[in-house]
Amino acid sequence: SVYASRPPTVFFQYPNHLGVKKSTHRCVPVQKDELANRIMNFKVSESTHRYNCVVNALKGAGLKETTSYKWNVLCSSVLKADFLRDIHEYQKVNHFPGAWQLGRKDNMWRNISRLKRLHGAPFNIAPLTFILPEDWKRFNLEREEDGKGMWILKPSASSCGRGIRIITKNSHVSKKHNYIASKYVSNPHLINGYKYDLRLYVCVTNYDPMKIYLYQEGLVRFATEKYSNASKSVKKRFVHLTNYSVNKKNTKYVKNTNTDVNANQSPDASTSEADAKMASKWGLGDLKDHFRAEGLDWDKAWRRIKDVVIKACISVEPHIVNNMNRGPKFKNVCYEVYGFDVLLDAHLKAWLLEVNICPSLSSSSPFDKRIKTSLMCDVFNLVGLQPYDRKRHEKEMDHKNKQRLLGLDRANKKLPHRNVLELQDDKFSLKDVDLTDEELGVLFDFDEENYRRGKFDRIFPNPNNVDTYSKYFECLRYNNALIWKWMKTDGNLLLKYANKVSYDSV
Repeated sequence: SVYASRPPTVFFQYPNHLGVKKSTHRCVPVQKDELANRIMNFKVSESTHRYNCVVNALKGAGLKETTSYKWNVLCSSVLKADFLRDIHEYQKVNHFPGAWQLGRKDNMWRNISRLKRLHGAPFNIAPLTFILPEDWKRFNLEREEDGKGMWILKPSASSCGRGIRIITKNSHVSKKHNYIASKYVSNPHLINGYKYDLRLYVCVTNYDPMKIYLYQEGLVRFATEKYSNASKSVKKRFVHLTNYSVNKKNTKYVKNTNTDVNANQSPDASTSEADAKMASKWGLGDLKDHFRAEGLDWDKAWRRIKDVVIKACISVEPHIVNNMNRGPKFKNVCYEVYGFDVLLDAHLKAWLLEVNICPSLSSSSPFDKRIKTSLMCDVFNLVGLQPYDRKRHEKEMDHKNKQRLLGLDRANKKLPHRNVLELQDDKFSLKDVDLTDEELGVLFDFDEENYRRGKFDRIFPNPNNVDTYSKYFECLRYNNALIWKWMKTDGNLLLKYANKVSYDSV
C-alpha cells in the first residue's frame, strides 16, 4: 500500500512474453517462510470455463490452485446471494449476485428503459428493443409502421452470434420465446466499407460505493463482407455480424498476427501496419490512429462510449446492491469483469448492443493473448488480493461472534454520527470531523485502488463527473456520498490518519 500500516496486496507482474513490465517500485520482496502460515490459493469452479490467461496470471503471482474452501479468489459462474454469506473479508469472487441483470439482453433493456422513462433522452443509449413473447403485439405494430426498417432478433441469454437473425417488415417471423427484437442500427460507421463493433473490458470493483474502471486496450471486430443495408443482404451474416465466432468461418477472415496491441507502433511498421489494416480484428490504438488520420474526433467518441458504460452500470445498481445486502457480510468481496459490445453509428454516436458477464478470454492469436493476459494481471492487481493467516482469522471471527452474542459489539461500536443529507451540505467539511473506521476503510480502499489500476482508467466516480451522474441514482447511498465528498475536499484528508510510505529505499 502507499499508506503506512495498511495491508499489502499480491502483485501481478506481466509475464515475459508480453515484452513489457510494470513498475515494481512499491513492491516488497517476501521470503517463502514468511508466507508459511498464510493462504495464497485460487479455485476454479467446474461451472465456469478455465482460461489459461486467468490461471497463468494467478500462478505467476505465487498462488496455488486448490479444490478446498481455503482460497483467496474464486473463479465461478454467478453465485446466489445465500452462498456468499460465508465469504470472509479476505476472499474475492468474480461475480456479483444478480449479475444477470446486465448480462441478459432482456434484463439489460428492462433496466435501461426504466431509466429512459424517468430521464428521457440521456438514456437513449441502446436501440429500441422488444422482449418476446410479452411484447409480441407491440413489436409487430412497430415493425408494420416502420416500413423499411430492419430489426435484429437475438436469444435473451446466448452469445457468440448463436440464434441471431436480421429481419425486415416482409420477413416471416414465428412467435419467439426468450428472445429480444432490437431496432437494427442500419447506418453504422464503416472502415474501408466494413462494419465493426468494439469489445470493451470494464471492471466494477464495487457497487456500494460504485467504482467503474474501463480498460485502455480492447478489440475492434470487423465483419468480413462489405456492408450493405439492402433488403437482399439481410441473410448475409458475414455482412451484418461482427462476432469472431461467426466471421472466423469465412475464408476472408484475416487473423491479426501482430504481437503488439497497437500495430502502428510496431518496430517493423512497414510490414505490421499493412497486416493490421488487412486484419479482421484491431486494437483500440489502431482505431484511434485511424480516426485521427481521417480527421475524426476520437476523444468525443470515447467520451460517448464512457457515458454509455457508466449509465448501463447505474441502471443495474439497485438490483446488485439489494442482492449484496442479502448476501455477504462484507461488501468488498465481489468484482465483475464485463465485456461491453458497443457500436458507433455514422454520426459516431455510441450504441450499447449487449454486455457479457463471462466475456471470452480465449486467445486465437498472439494479438488476443497479449490483450487478455495483461487484462487479467491488471484485474487481479486492481481488486487487491491479500494473503491471510487462516488460524488467526478464525480466532478473530470467533471473538467477534462471542462479542456479538454477548451484545458487546453494539456497546463498543462507534456509530456514524452523519447522514447522507449532511454529506450533501456544501457547508459540511470532512476536515472538521473524525472519521469512523468504516468510513476510513471505504476511503482508503478507494484511493489504494487508484494506485493499483495499471491500464485501467477509473471512469466513475471522478470529481468532474459526479454532478453529472449522481442525479441518475435511484437511491443516494452513504458510501457514494462519502467518496464524492472526499474527492471534492482540498488536499488528501487520509494523510491525517496515515502517512504515505516512500519506497525509494526498499
